[in-house]
Formats: sequence, C-alpha cells, structure tokens
Amino acid sequence: EGVMRSITIPEAVLEPMVNYLRQSHEAEVAYHQHKTKSLSDELNEISRKMDSLTDLLIEKSITKDVYTQKHSLFQNRRMELNYELERHLKGDGEYKIALSTLLSLSSRIYDLFESSKSDEKRRLISFVFSNLEIYGQELRFSLRKPFNLFVDLGECKEWLGRLDSNQRMAEPKTAALPLGDAPMHMICGFLC
Repeated sequence: EGVMRSITIPEAVLEPMVNYLRQSHEAEVAYHQHKTKSLSDELNEISRKMDSLTDLLIEKSITKDVYTQKHSLFQNRRMELNYELERHLKGDGEYKIALSTLLSLSSRIYDLFESSKSDEKRRLISFVFSNLEIYGQELRFSLRKPFNLFVDLGECKEWLGRLDSNQRMAEPKTAALPLGDAPMHMICGFLC
C-alpha cells in the first residue's frame, strides 16, 4: 500500500501532459487522413492506368511483352501503396492513447488498489511490480517501467528544472519490505 500510495503524478502536471498528448494525437490523425487520401488517389490513378494498358493491349497498340512489363510495374506499385495505406489506416498514434490512459491510471493507482477486490489487487500488483520474492522476513520487489519513474513525484518541487543534454533517466526502483508477523501462506496467496 505504501508503494502504491507513493506512485503519483501531481494534477498540475498530469493535466498538461494529457492535453499535450491529446493535441499531438489530433495533429497526427489529421496527417494520417491527408496521407490516406493521397495514397487512395494514387491507387485510383494506378487502376486507371492498368485499365488503359489493358485497352491498349486489346487494340493491339502494344505488344504482350510491353503489357506484361508495364502491368508488373503497376502491380508492384499497387502492392506498395496498399501496404503503406494499411499502415496509415491503423495509425501510429495508438500508443499516445495508451500513454494517456497509463498516466491517468498512475495518478490514481492507490485509490484503485484500495477499492479493488483481491483478484483485481493481484492484477494491479503484477502490473506495477516485477521480481516479487520473499527473502527471509523481507518482501523484495522492483517496480516495472514507467511506474518506477512515478514514485514520489508529488514531492518534487521543480519539474524539468534544467534542460541540458546530460540528463539521466532515473534508476529502476527496487526495495525490500519487512514482512513482520504476517503468516507466509497469506502473503504468498495474495501475491500469486
């Protein structure tokens, strides 16, 4: 509970982060829509050219060899365009939505943990912690990324105090907690 309570993102920081992600995502969606239209237009043009090519073959204005060569070129370009169109239709901004959800979840993870049932608590624990192990009377663990970066953020006085090229990422948080007198089967049952 103490670790879950320490995972915070101050509201003053969370809201601008989520808004930035939302605006960034909207701009990316607009770009994908523009690119999708451009690719669709080129695909339609390729189809028109292939139809014209077939007409030229039927009219015997071109030879079968010329037709085969040009048709192959058009077909290859059509496959390239379809692949690129598929990528743009999916969009690359899905991770921003996931990141926004993760930030919101992280800002209220303790409340979620407190109000959850045992099964849900187990899932939250396995989502947040890694390398859970009991060593003697201690529970040892590491926090998964990015939760290791969110510990005690509410106590930070200054966000992005200095911007230079030599910033280092925070080291992963690991810890050990004394288990006290709790029966071992209760601890293992809760964690598994």
